[in-house]
Amino acid sequence: MNKKYLILCFLIVVLLVLNICCLINDRDIGNKENKKIDVIYKNVIIKEYLDGKLYFINNGSELNYKVNGIDENLQNTLADIEVKDGILVSIKIKRESIKGKVQAIGDNYVEISGYGNVYLSKDFKCYFENRDYLLGSINDVKVGSENVRFVVEGKTICAVIIEGEIVSENIRVLLMNTGFKDIYHNEVSIICGSDYKLSYNSVDSTGNVKEISNDFVATEKQIILPTDNRLDYGRIRIELKDKNSKTTFDSFTRNGNSPSYRGSIEIARYDGKLVIINELSIDEYLYAVVPSEMPSSYGVEALKVQAVCARSYAICHLNGNELSKYGAQIDDSVNYQVYNNTPENENSIRAVDATKGEVLKHNGSVVNAYFFATSCGCTTDSTVWGGSDLPYIKGKLLCNTEEYLDLKNNDIFTKFIKSEPDTFDKGVAWYRWNFLIKDDELTNIINDNIGSICEKFPKYVQVLQNDGTFIQEKVNNVGNVLSVSVELRGSGGIVEELKVVGENKTIKIIKQSAIRNLFNIQGITINKADKSTVNHFTSLPSAYFIIEKNSNGYAIFGGGYGHGVGMSQTAVKSMIEKGMNYREILAFFYKDVCVENY
Repeated sequence: MNKKYLILCFLIVVLLVLNICCLINDRDIGNKENKKIDVIYKNVIIKEYLDGKLYFINNGSELNYKVNGIDENLQNTLADIEVKDGILVSIKIKRESIKGKVQAIGDNYVEISGYGNVYLSKDFKCYFENRDYLLGSINDVKVGSENVRFVVEGKTICAVIIEGEIVSENIRVLLMNTGFKDIYHNEVSIICGSDYKLSYNSVDSTGNVKEISNDFVATEKQIILPTDNRLDYGRIRIELKDKNSKTTFDSFTRNGNSPSYRGSIEIARYDGKLVIINELSIDEYLYAVVPSEMPSSYGVEALKVQAVCARSYAICHLNGNELSKYGAQIDDSVNYQVYNNTPENENSIRAVDATKGEVLKHNGSVVNAYFFATSCGCTTDSTVWGGSDLPYIKGKLLCNTEEYLDLKNNDIFTKFIKSEPDTFDKGVAWYRWNFLIKDDELTNIINDNIGSICEKFPKYVQVLQNDGTFIQEKVNNVGNVLSVSVELRGSGGIVEELKVVGENKTIKIIKQSAIRNLFNIQGITINKADKSTVNHFTSLPSAYFIIEKNSNGYAIFGGGYGHGVGMSQTAVKSMIEKGMNYREILAFFYKDVCVENY
């Protein structure tokens, strides 16, 4: 057998193999094109019926099937579409829908004004009408929204259609109990400043929820307990006839007084107790935020700074979901910004009205305008909580010079914190502080608190391993504390890492919240810059400090009060006194921002 014959045979075999592969591939492609399937597409949006084909959107993809005999306009309607053997055999149109204000959003239900809790179907879908029916999720529905249509089948929600952009003129605030200790109340007792309407849900003989409203005169007090049957099918809502009057609570206090609130009040039952929601316009809300966050004695121009920051902060939280289960966007405590702990007054109202609608924007977006009480002479960036580095919040020295100090350097920061540089906060009581803590006191404090710090800030407690590395690990006791040292400082000198060497374990505490909360120094006297003292602190005033070992224990020297991110409120007062206006001050604290109307 010659060589040419062998080559010819080889080529024939190759061609046969290639031909078989092509046949297999062609057959596979044909099967895919003509694949016979049985499926029901649930809660899809029909786009159009054109040239004998029905086009619809399913989970973000557009599909089409041939179908004859459709003589009605089905464009933009919700439907279940059944396909058998690749042929569309039925279309179930769903036209029934309800609308009402979204009062709360649970794991598998939406509470809707006038309807109570309406549960989501297993195949629930959410669509953005103005975005060509882009598929969303239940997290895109926001409490307080009214531009939402709920397509229902029976008593369940098949789909939510979000009609346009969600823009809220009001804010919904969860009111905590006395001392801001808890969101739950054992009872609610209110007196209204004008005649009012009280609404709640009931169920008729057919099992349908209906809203019942009753009018009351101002003198008629309401006492609501968790057993109140008006709460069985939703929440109680109280609306004042005179929009300028207020609702006063005598079942909890603020600063020892019975607080009064503008806007409407909602009471709902959760876990056998009550929660209270106050809904009102953003500016009415700010009337009582501004004096609660900044002393009104600072003057109207300073309060304008606070008003713009507080408005920006509030708007950034309007679409938050942290409290949507209860029907709120924020609460009234330091978890967000303090509301109505100090009542509104003439100065706060003037400041809010003078800046009506004004917010801080960076590249067209409203900024999260963080603020705090007092600086140590400098601020830090937004990474102190472990989050992203916001471009408009950077650490800086709070003075009119362009002087730069590398306060990440421990030696430079030590010199800085042990002196009183001429910054805007100089002369304020919390500008500098110090205290002495004995060896055994420090050991007890750290061992008493480290377990709860691990629970609350699990990512920010690390334990030294045998190989010299630190890894996240839960610890309840380090033994006798042998030393404590600052291992890393962040922008502005804030402590980023604190190392504790114990007889049993060596640990690192990371980020300012965990570090400050590690030190429950209640009963230990803190000396402030104005020579006054306090001894009731359950955490460090700030994370701007140094710690030095001496023969009596540990001396801690620090400065400032608060997290140190953004605007220092006491610095604002000094800046006003030096002739700066509120817009200049905002531009000083927040990088590359502009004041615009929201």
